[in-house]
Amino acid sequence: MHEKKENIYKGLVIFLLFCFGFTWLYDFVVIRNIAVVNDERLISILTSCGMYFPLIAHLFTRLILKEGLSLSWHESLMLGINRKNIIWMFFAAIIPFVYTEIGNWILVAVYPNILLSENLRMALEITASSVFLKVIKKIVMALAFSLVAIGEESGFRGYMMPRLMQIMSIRKAIIVGGVIWGVWHIPLICMGYNFGTDYNGFPYVGIAMMILNCIFAGCILTMITIRTESIWPATLMHAFNNSRPGIISYIFNTYEVSRINPIHLAFILQIPIYILGIICFYHLKNSKDYSYTE
Repeated sequence: MHEKKENIYKGLVIFLLFCFGFTWLYDFVVIRNIAVVNDERLISILTSCGMYFPLIAHLFTRLILKEGLSLSWHESLMLGINRKNIIWMFFAAIIPFVYTEIGNWILVAVYPNILLSENLRMALEITASSVFLKVIKKIVMALAFSLVAIGEESGFRGYMMPRLMQIMSIRKAIIVGGVIWGVWHIPLICMGYNFGTDYNGFPYVGIAMMILNCIFAGCILTMITIRTESIWPATLMHAFNNSRPGIISYIFNTYEVSRINPIHLAFILQIPIYILGIICFYHLKNSKDYSYTE
């Protein structure tokens, strides 16, 4: 038992060294230098590529420790797909639309002037059909982005969380795992990719906000992963979340939105995720059935 716990610690250390080492080196050497090009599409592609490093770290760690590369069941790559997973994948794709839309409406309640007037909507040719086409485009983009999101989910939910939950309580594992996941984003936050740079306390407040978001989002993604014993549903949810789905946002006045403090904006939009995260946290904490290991 002691030997197994020692191997878990060893695996976590190796994984985190590879994960942070590869990602931070890539961010500071490649992303930081390419930012001067001011090509948003190129930067988006390159930052997305950086999401594969947790997956690479996962595979390297398994190969070094000879942990095997089985696709499904306990202590595997958690890539198995069954009927239960497919149902959860459907809900994982729908949930981001729901909480994003709720977050947008909360934002409207706090800042009602961000909605475009009817005249401006007509001038910009924003109609129900045009919004529908944009939503379809978002869905296609999210499905494509899932091929990238699997990088983070494979590393953090597929490798890190199972092992954290073997050496500490679910409650502690959720918090520790969320902090680690949030800290992993530090280079990009310092470059202004998540919240920009125009806010008091940059970049420390942004880092704290990212850690907070990762704790709550990580709780939701972890519960889905535990429930399905697969990283695919969490991957799909991660992808749809990052595609920023929603409907009412298409009639936002982008100028008025840009005037809102980015930290305030992020906090308001994340309120539904905080609530859902608390529900998942409570459910995980009080259920003995949810465990990566028997």
